[in-house]
Amino acid sequence: MGVLLVFLAIISTAGTKLPWYVAPAWPPIALVLGIGLAAFAERLKEKWGAKGMIAAALAFALLYMGPYSRKIHEVAHPRHENPWEAPQLDYGTFMEFMKDYRKYYLFQKGYNAALRFYEKAWRRRGYDVTRIYDVRPLRTGDLLMTCDERALDLLEKHGKRWTQIGHWRGCRMLRIE
Repeated sequence: MGVLLVFLAIISTAGTKLPWYVAPAWPPIALVLGIGLAAFAERLKEKWGAKGMIAAALAFALLYMGPYSRKIHEVAHPRHENPWEAPQLDYGTFMEFMKDYRKYYLFQKGYNAALRFYEKAWRRRGYDVTRIYDVRPLRTGDLLMTCDERALDLLEKHGKRWTQIGHWRGCRMLRIE
């Protein structure tokens, strides 16, 4: 317990506070909590028997229901802290929606590590997916997937016409005409 408190004091006084700094403390914290809960359960059993144990279990379940359901909601509906994160990560979901299309180009202006990952992953699944950085080489019949709003302006600028064949959030699948 003392080692845990010293560790937490050290990382609490650090100038930089990143969430993963506390990771080494989680196993001892879990151990201390587990021992405390086991002792609490023994006392409860001695004092109130099985009915007291069931009442305590229900009380704990109700107590943790709110935070647990909030965490489930956060995982199911992620909120991105940086405005550029959401469109970068939306490609994966949109690619799954459009999985019937086996060959298309991906466009995102600028750096997008997530898009590079999706390109490689879908190629491994047998799709002909290619990242492009310029819309000018696109020809009639080509399919273009983008979650970048600037793509439409670039297509217009270079005289490309398109038909939208799918969309989700800010993502689009376009057929070049």
